Amino acid sequence: MPKFICLLILGIFLMSCSTLKVAKDQSVDLGQGAFLYLKQPQDILPDLQLVQVLSIENKGKKNSSQVVLTSRENKISVVALLPLGGEAFRVEYSGGEIRSKSMSVMDSKFDLKFALADILLIYAEKKSLESWLSPGVQVVDGDKTRDIVSKNRVLIHVQYSDQNRYKSEIDYEHLIRDYRLHITPLSGGLL
Repeated sequence: MPKFICLLILGIFLMSCSTLKVAKDQSVDLGQGAFLYLKQPQDILPDLQLVQVLSIENKGKKNSSQVVLTSRENKISVVALLPLGGEAFRVEYSGGEIRSKSMSVMDSKFDLKFALADILLIYAEKKSLESWLSPGVQVVDGDKTRDIVSKNRVLIHVQYSDQNRYKSEIDYEHLIRDYRLHITPLSGGLL
């Protein structure tokens, strides 16, 4: 019985440490005057579910988490899982607003809509993605690369290990905000 009470108290504590945010602003500043404007989700990603390990490197610090990306029925969600279970954060977008929830132990300066933008910049089809970007911002796809370019400057560079980006290991570098992501696929794909 004492174990149950401890788990119950821990669960209540963890729930009280989370914050729910709802954002009506549907633009993401990519830097250098470039913006990603969020539109209806069905226009940007196919139905999919991917389970991945996401490693983030920022200011000399590295963190890794298992992440589940789901795009289905006009809704995109990104959920990062804690090592012992539970969610580190969740961000959802269904066209009207961005809903995010994170544990208070996360850096409160980190806006989770950047996580959503990173996912879209990595996985969206070029034609759809270009319609979501501010005028003058280009998506330049190579054989296994993608660059987001504004005013002849590469803002974001993405390297894929495979032609199929949904099954690829991915290195993502945001050259303006100075952070890197490494994505290792575990399971999933198009639905």
